[in-house]
Amino acid sequence: MTRILFVIFIFITSTGTAQSQVAMRDSASAKSLSGILCSDSRDFIDCIGLRFHEATHPDGTSLLTAGLAAGTAASLFFADQSVRTIAARNHSHLSDDVLNITEQYGATEDAIILSGSIYGAGLVLGTPEIRKTGTMLMESLLWTGVVTTVIKYTFGRARPYMNKGNVRFHGIQFSDDFLSFPSGHAAVAFTLSSVLSKRINNTAASIGLYTLAGLTGAARIYHDQHWLSDVFLGAVIGTSVGTAVVRDDEDKASNHISTHIFLLPNGFGFAMEF
Repeated sequence: MTRILFVIFIFITSTGTAQSQVAMRDSASAKSLSGILCSDSRDFIDCIGLRFHEATHPDGTSLLTAGLAAGTAASLFFADQSVRTIAARNHSHLSDDVLNITEQYGATEDAIILSGSIYGAGLVLGTPEIRKTGTMLMESLLWTGVVTTVIKYTFGRARPYMNKGNVRFHGIQFSDDFLSFPSGHAAVAFTLSSVLSKRINNTAASIGLYTLAGLTGAARIYHDQHWLSDVFLGAVIGTSVGTAVVRDDEDKASNHISTHIFLLPNGFGFAMEF
């Protein structure tokens, strides 16, 4: 099912761009394949360097945001046990089916496939804006992974199913049983949704993307893999990273989503472009 979701994303991207190749092409699309790859690689490395500088030289706003996020996550500790109990009492076949599917949206390997596929689609079609979306996703996933991994291994919080309580932190840990804080699935899901939402720039798409990310976080609580506070912090990290990357890296020209219905030899076609 996750692969189907990916195909839908790529179909929307590819069909839309195919309708607007002439309008969207710039000088970069005329480069050789090796030239494009080298240029994109340099841009990617430059962006990584910029993000590292921002992380090591935070401004007042960044520090305030981080403090508020940490404080809110800490306050949610008081609700962790109650939410876990509610989730355990409300299992059903329907919930199992829905949340088993949405949980895969936060799987790292699938997120990498998605970002790589979008970049590849832009490369094949010669559309820089699609390539840029793919590189934004890859950059965002990289930084989200670094942040969540450092926090996970540093704090060593016991997962709910360990039944050690929600305030058991064991310090440096390498066992998955003690890598609960924050939720990596939630971080990945909100990273994807924040980047795609900003790039598509459509209210309906944003609602769908963030709903999917929210259900991913809910699935992790439902399956007793994370506490509510884990999911919240993961969502904050993913959204913050994805939003920052798009804000700093995308072109000044806004990309708006639009729909087209066009006649084909054997019927009608439908495409969306941004």
